[in-house]
Amino acid sequence: SLLEKIPSSVTLAKVFNTQVSAAQLIRLISDDFGLCSPYTDKADLLRELNQFLIEQYAAKRRSVLIIDEAQNLDLEQLEEVRLLSNLETGSHKLLQIVLVGQPELRDKLRSPALMQLRQRILVHCHLPPLSEPDTERYILYRLEQAGNAQALAWGEGTMERIHVASRGIPRLLNIIVAIYLIVIGL
Repeated sequence: SLLEKIPSSVTLAKVFNTQVSAAQLIRLISDDFGLCSPYTDKADLLRELNQFLIEQYAAKRRSVLIIDEAQNLDLEQLEEVRLLSNLETGSHKLLQIVLVGQPELRDKLRSPALMQLRQRILVHCHLPPLSEPDTERYILYRLEQAGNAQALAWGEGTMERIHVASRGIPRLLNIIVAIYLIVIGL
């Protein structure tokens, strides 16, 4: 939903696979920005990425990198992300970076080794677990988006048990509801 609302003046790169080396992460970012570089050396990739970001800035386009599953990044990869945040002109950052992840990301960022990265983070957003009523609304909304919120007759106490089992965490809710649908044969 967020990606559908990105203005056309934004050049966007998205990384969804974080199970890669630090050098491969730079390659993925370059590729997603559409560079498809022939370079294999990290320094060359970074030089090309920097030049691309300068060109985007000159064209009055904002460059944004979204890294999903960022909780899986190791310290070396997070250091690469920090170094990318250093790409700038004399007065403007060339790249805005959005790290999206599970609560483990917040814990990882508290590491003393990542103090310099933490200092560069301007906005923190944490979604707390859903309450029981919000859990039910969330499930019904997802079913409605899939085509029919009334497709299932929920037994008494089912939503409460789902809430307890998921602890109100949307990702776990999705898994539990999917399993529930398989079990009941939908």
